Amino acid sequence: MKHILFTLYLIVLSSALVGQSTVILKGKKSITGTILSYDIGHAISMQLENGTRVIIRNSEIKSVMIDGKPIFDEKPTKTYTFEEGSIKFAWENMLLTNASHGGAGLSLSGLYQWKQYASVGMGLGYHNYNAEEGRGHIPLFIQARSYVKAQKVSPFVDIKGGYGFSTGKSNEQFIDAKGGAFFQGMIGVRWGTNPFNITSGLGLQTQEAYYYYNHRWNGGTVEERRQYRRLVLSLGFLF
Repeated sequence: MKHILFTLYLIVLSSALVGQSTVILKGKKSITGTILSYDIGHAISMQLENGTRVIIRNSEIKSVMIDGKPIFDEKPTKTYTFEEGSIKFAWENMLLTNASHGGAGLSLSGLYQWKQYASVGMGLGYHNYNAEEGRGHIPLFIQARSYVKAQKVSPFVDIKGGYGFSTGKSNEQFIDAKGGAFFQGMIGVRWGTNPFNITSGLGLQTQEAYYYYNHRWNGGTVEERRQYRRLVLSLGFLF
């Protein structure tokens, strides 16, 4: 529509060859003279003050002024700008599952986005690997994330590593729980515009844990070592 209105306006003006015109180019350079004709959608023909005639391609034009009044102004295209040197908070909701058990988890971390390919930070979460047993873990971790593209939609790689504190269900057999090493690797996609983004991912999570409890029949103490491995499906927010 803006090109149609611009064309009609120029047709009226060019028929009388009146009006001092200024064409501002996308490179911020300006050309002043009289508009002679407009080849619709292609180019403007102008006569400069010194009598020289020039042809200006439509793709070069940013705006046009006639007698000091704007009649055409190309609206700038909004582009996504990756916020380098900024702090982002990442909230993740997770499903944790393997062939026999399912659970859920969540985490909150703070990331310093130094560059597109280098975001680092730390965070805290809660993971429950087996809802029936009530065995949960509270991981404290450091995190590194790398985005493939500095665009609205970008794949990313995310790694977390740290220590997971174990919690156990309180009953007459349970004595104590001890945590261990925690690791999570994930690939995902981030999309949206600043300052709010949505993330989704697929990864693998491992957690080492030790449980101490009284044996149900012989009365002795049992130490159980677990190496949890869970497939992670994640949906999160970056803000």
